[in-house]
Order: sequence, then C-alpha cells, then structure tokens
Amino acid sequence: MSEKQAVNLASLSMVKGELLTSINQSGAHIEQFIANRDKMDFLQQSLDELKSILGILQMVELHGAELLTQEMIELLSSIPAGADESYDQALSVLSTGFFILPRYFEYTQQIEGCIPVLLLGFINDIRIANSKAPLPESQFFTANTAPNRSNLPAGKLPPADEFMALVRRLRHMYQVGLLGVLLDKKAKYSLGLMKRAMERLDKLCGDKPLGKLWWLMLVALDAMEDKDMVINTARKFLFSSVDRQLRQVQKSGVAALDEEASERIIKELVYIIAVSGSELATAKEVKQTFALMPMPFNDAQLQQELDNLRGPAMDTVQSVAEVIKEELRNTKNRLESASQGIDMVDSYAEVSESLGKVADILAVVGLDTASETLKEQVKLFNSWAEQKHEADRQELLDAADSLLYVESTVSALEKINLSPEKLAQANSLARDDVIATSHLAEAEKVVLDEAQAGLALVKRAISSFEESSFDRNHIANLSKSLNAFRGAMIVLNLDRAAKISASMIRFVDDSLMQGEISGAIQQILETFADAIISLEYFLESYNEIGVADDAVLDIAHESVVALGYAPDEEEEA
Repeated sequence: MSEKQAVNLASLSMVKGELLTSINQSGAHIEQFIANRDKMDFLQQSLDELKSILGILQMVELHGAELLTQEMIELLSSIPAGADESYDQALSVLSTGFFILPRYFEYTQQIEGCIPVLLLGFINDIRIANSKAPLPESQFFTANTAPNRSNLPAGKLPPADEFMALVRRLRHMYQVGLLGVLLDKKAKYSLGLMKRAMERLDKLCGDKPLGKLWWLMLVALDAMEDKDMVINTARKFLFSSVDRQLRQVQKSGVAALDEEASERIIKELVYIIAVSGSELATAKEVKQTFALMPMPFNDAQLQQELDNLRGPAMDTVQSVAEVIKEELRNTKNRLESASQGIDMVDSYAEVSESLGKVADILAVVGLDTASETLKEQVKLFNSWAEQKHEADRQELLDAADSLLYVESTVSALEKINLSPEKLAQANSLARDDVIATSHLAEAEKVVLDEAQAGLALVKRAISSFEESSFDRNHIANLSKSLNAFRGAMIVLNLDRAAKISASMIRFVDDSLMQGEISGAIQQILETFADAIISLEYFLESYNEIGVADDAVLDIAHESVVALGYAPDEEEEA
C-alpha cells in the first residue's frame, strides 16, 4: 500500500547541512553549464556532487528522492559538452529537480515522514526527457490484483457481426473522449464519453476475463469524476493503454475477451480508485474486492501537498475576479445614487482610490486595456474632486458605461486561464463587443439550460419506459421534448445537432410508439441512449469551450444510423 513512510528525523538533521550544500552546489554548476555549454568541467562537477547526494539519500532511506536523484544522474550523464538546443528540455527538467530536492527534504522534516509519490511527476519528467517510459502512479503502491468481483454480470453478446460493429462504435466513443483528455479539454464530457463506452462494454461482456478491465475502468472514471481528480500525464498514458486493449478486441473479435487484462493496468486502476477517496458504492465494492486498507491521503490531499512542496499557491483567478467585481459594483451603486440627485462630490476621492487599486490589480494579471480604462476614470474622478464638480447625468452614464465594460471583461476571467493568448484576446476586444458578448452569453446560457433540461426529461422518460416493462404512456411526450431540444439547436445555429434530433424524433414516432416491441428492445434502447448521452455531452462541450465539437456529434450520428434513421443531411433544419 502506498502511504506516508516514517523517517529517522535524527539522521535527517545530521545530514541536512551537507545535503543541502551539495544540492545547491550541484544545481549552481548546472546553471553555469547552461550559460556556457563548452565548459564540461561544470557538468562533471555537478555529476560528482549528485552521486554524493545519492549516497546520503540511500543512507537516510528517502526512497522517492533517491529514485529522483538516480534518474537525474542518468540524464545528466547523457548530456555532451557543447549541448545544443535539443538538450534544452533535459536541462530544464534537471533544474527543476535541483529546485525540488531541497524542498522535499525540508518538507519531509516538517511532516515527519515522506510521501514518495509526490515526486513521481518530477521523476517521470526526467525519464521522458531521457527517452524512457514514465513510471506508473502505482510505483509505490502494493495490492493483490488477482481477485475478481463477486457478482459478475451475465454478459449478453450479440452475433459476431453485430458485436464487431458495436465494438467499433464504442471504441470511437471512447476515442473521442480520450482525445479531449489528451488535449487537456477540461469539459466533463470527455470523461463522460469514455465512461459510457466502458459501461456498455461491461454490460456486454462483464463475465468474460477481459470484463474485469472494463469494470475497473468504469469505476475509476466514476471516482475521478466524483472527486474531480487531476488528469496527469500518467493517467493519460493509462487511458491510452485501455484504448490499445480496445483495438485488440476490435481486431480479434470475441476471442480477445477470453484473455486476461494486463496486471499493470489493473494495478493502476485499483490505485486510482483507492487514492480517489470516493465513497461511491462502486468504489467501495472495488476496495472490498481487493481488500484495500484505507489510504492515509486522497488525491485531493496529494495535490495540496504538491502545492505546498512547490511553494505558496497564488489566489485563484475566480477569487480575484470576485473582489474586483465587488469594488466595481459598489462604485456603480454610488454613480446610480448620484444620477438620482444624491450629492457625491465629497466621495470622488474615495471612489478614485478604490478604482486605482482595481486598475493596479488588472495590470498585474495582464488585462492592460481594462486597467487603462479604469485609470482614465481615476483621472476623471480626481479632476472632479479637485474642481468640486457635480457631474451631470450624461457624465455619470459615461462613467458607468466604462465600469460595465471592465466588469464584463473581469467576468470573462472566471471562465479562462490567464494564458498570453487569452489575455491578448481579452485586451483586443472593443468595449461594445465585450458588453454585447456578455449579454449574448447570458441569453445563450438560458437556451442551453433549456436544451439540457429537455434532454434530462428524455432520459427520465426512457428510464421509466424500461422500468415499466415498456409502457408507452411514459414516452408519450418524448417527441415533444426532443422537438423542443431541436428548436434550441436551431436558435443556436447548431444545424447538425438539430438534424440528428429530427432523426431521433422519427425513431420515437415510427419505432417506439408504433412498432412492435421485440426481444431486442433493450439493445435498441441502449443505442438510443448512446445518441441522447452524446447530445448531452455535445451541449456540455459547447457550453465549456463555446465551439461545436463535431467529434461528439459523430457518435450521436452513428447511433441513429445504427437505429436505421440516418439524418437527412440535405434537409433544412
């Protein structure tokens, strides 16, 4: 079990001075080599000191730091004199290693124990720079991966040709979600699509040996979503490994289901579930099946410890934005009072000081245009204060208009990261564009909320239809709900989604409401549910990134085609 390991504090204190001195000297020699890459002496001195550091770490049994140092030695040994730009990444991760080593040593003393998994990300960065495969997250975790779940679901495999078509479609669904994860799209739909694919596979072949993989992957994705876990490089590699297993099933067919999943992948998935801290029933089942002892920390706590290791975390952008907006709201309220005849001449200096502080904050975070706008207002209020000028209604409206622009810009901060590209985009927008975009976004959100509510009604109706042994009274309004969704798609100019929903309406009217209910109804409803869920995740992605993700719509399209209701691409939505 991966856990906080005890350390000998007396031994750490004895070697602290020598260790930190050696780390600082070795790091300084690397920096000197980076500045003058023909000086091989600097490189050799750094290497010699690193080897002495390794000896000390082995003596005090700091295993995570020991492994990090070993990888640093190996990478450093591969760098030649006169290293060109192709070695910049290697030298960069080495510099990070020299920064982290003393921090981890001091951190270990502070918490009176060591958590080697905290160093795994840094270790893997060095391994990747050295063209080595990254270590799994479960490197410091032990568990018996042999057990199987006690209540295996009875798989219902369709005929071979149908099975192959279904696996191809489910793999496509998984890959769309995986691509979103690999591209660091933070929308929940990426994990959701992967989870839906695993859910379908688990129902199909849960009693097969390979079914253990789909089950654990499904539970791991559930736990990650439940606890909003970070998707780091190691987890991306893991998810890609599962896709390779899917590819094998797609290549070999049903026979591939009789093979056991990789023990490494199983161990990784069990670790994710164990460290998630999730209390979902499915996660508890896994912990019980594999006889896992409680972890001394969860993933969220590990992320917090990583922040502590790296240094004080900066306040979140959302918190800064909220403080700024509160200051702006107070100022706008004062202007509103003044426009109604309340004298505020004596308050101009105070308003000016408040806006000046906000302008400085905006400049620090890089919103220069908004900052300059506020600085102009500061000058205006200062001049009014000096002249004891009582502003007329139009002057107050002009000032309020400027504050509205700044407030709209700050509102955008709550939805973007402060990348140079995003800041440049925010700074380049004209004032009227920012305000108009803000209002348009609010209206669009109302339509999106209605569309999502419509899909929720559709899902509940289908669920009730199944639970009632297919009583059609439960789906009597299904077409109406889908048509409302279709209308929302037309309003948002999402024509392809509108056409797919039109096909779903035809399926409901012609097949579910009129056709004979056959023994294959369960499989048909699962395919219909794939289309609904795909549209649901399409909306989530659109709401998250503001762009229609056709890859998600491809899944909905494939699902309605599988139902026999291909969208009419020539139809005017």
